[in-house]
Amino acid sequence: MTLELLPLLLETAFTSRDGRIVNVSSGLHNKGIFDPANMNGEVNYGRLQFYNNSKLYNVGIIFIISLPLPFHHLFLSFSLH
Repeated sequence: MTLELLPLLLETAFTSRDGRIVNVSSGLHNKGIFDPANMNGEVNYGRLQFYNNSKLYNVGIIFIISLPLPFHHLFLSFSLH
């Protein structure tokens, strides 16, 4: 979904020079496990662990977006817990 919304976000940020990304997550991201082989829960699925993992992935996406990319000066990104 982020990749689908990014073009719209960039267009708005270029126009207004005031774009923001706000991610509201849970403190349970601390218990998440980064497992690229099981990101969709296809190998092993437990409801609470999958929730924890999804919160960790959300925080990770915001971290990556906040890195100095060619368009990083156009918007601020925040991750709240």
